[in-house]
Amino acid sequence: MKLPLANSLFKNLPRAYLVGGSVRDMVRGDKPLDYDIIVPECPEKFAELMADRLNGKVFTLGKGSFSVYRIVSNRSSIDVTAMKGNDIQFDLEARDFTINALACDLTNGKIFDCVGGLADLRRQKIRMVAPNVFQADPVRLIRAFRMAATLGFEIEPRTFQTIALQAGAIVQTAGERIRAELEQILACPDSYRTLEDMSTSGLLFAVLPELAALQSCGRSTHHATDVFTHTMHAYRALEDVFLQPERILPPGAERYFSCLPKKERVLIKLSILLHDVGKPATLSRDDNGRIHFYGHPGKGAAMAKMICKRLRMSNRHCNAVERIIRYHQRPLSLYLARQGQPLRPRPIGRFFRQCDWQTPAVLIHAIADNMGKETPPGHSSAGMIAFFKDLLSAYLKKQDGKPRKPLINGQDLMTLFGLEPSPLIGKLLRSVEELQLADSLQDREQALRWVSDYLDRADGRHPPPR
Repeated sequence: MKLPLANSLFKNLPRAYLVGGSVRDMVRGDKPLDYDIIVPECPEKFAELMADRLNGKVFTLGKGSFSVYRIVSNRSSIDVTAMKGNDIQFDLEARDFTINALACDLTNGKIFDCVGGLADLRRQKIRMVAPNVFQADPVRLIRAFRMAATLGFEIEPRTFQTIALQAGAIVQTAGERIRAELEQILACPDSYRTLEDMSTSGLLFAVLPELAALQSCGRSTHHATDVFTHTMHAYRALEDVFLQPERILPPGAERYFSCLPKKERVLIKLSILLHDVGKPATLSRDDNGRIHFYGHPGKGAAMAKMICKRLRMSNRHCNAVERIIRYHQRPLSLYLARQGQPLRPRPIGRFFRQCDWQTPAVLIHAIADNMGKETPPGHSSAGMIAFFKDLLSAYLKKQDGKPRKPLINGQDLMTLFGLEPSPLIGKLLRSVEELQLADSLQDREQALRWVSDYLDRADGRHPPPR
């Protein structure tokens, strides 16, 4: 088998081979996102020659024999490295999976396949080249599942068994490498099945050991399954929301979530995967033997932030996951606070202020969380979900896609009311913001009148009522 190549580009260059995923993608008829080339000798010189032909530049990554020479041009990104061993077969047999152990001779387009990669491509199988590939680089344990998720392939049984036996070795891998693979899995629209397979193999619990304790920490009276099973059901429900927002979300909300960046979707998915990690540490039983998890959102938020730091996520992304988990039960608290009566605007405004720009993420999390509950007989989550959808509609209607501007600021309070700098000013501003978010205050004049009325009632001595 041969691949069609732009022969003029490689004419009179030293012998070189296109390898790995770029060959796999071209065989499948897909355009590679980047290209990997290996050369028997002098990779730096080859990269410079290629860069001249592509009008690109060469950047050196790594040191010594591990150096990668990256050619960056307007046309593509190409990595050039030295061949392992003395021939192409030795190099291919040292690679991870058979469908990545393919090479194409750039002089004639001929494909080298010495481990059965083409057959596995046809069968859509992920198969290890040899049982020791995971010992050579443990990140390959999770890479197998990432490739299965992104390509829609299956991991063949012997490879799956080997992963299960060696899953614990993943802890030897740097957090940022694990994160890169995990985020690609979560970015897939139907990653629930992949996570289930990872849990069956034990790799999910090696990557996120905090999830293992969810399998045995029991269930409260509001759930019919253990905490881990509920977590996976909630995750699947969240993917259903992303896949069919027009069927599940209120009118207008589907447009918001259809435009949500891939990275934000990944953060929401990671949040729901971790949202109950605080339950084992907060488990208690009342006098009737019923299980409770009081305070688990706060505990779980702190644990999730540590997990995100372990995975070397940015501070912004760590904080985003932490906030979603910290407030994931606030919508439920608002629902229960109604007690059959219309909810006062202040608590809603306070919730919007606490969650800020992540309010839609917290609410879609709450919707999926309740959709993922297998409730015992006599319980129903339909009313809760309807309430969460109403909150989501109210927030999106209020935002209208525009940044919210404060009605008043601290200088207004000091100038117009003669207040001295103090915690009272911050509390007054937060109260005004809550009322603004709840639509109780529409403009600056109303905000100033509210402050004036409050100070008249309290003589300015006490903070606003919460």
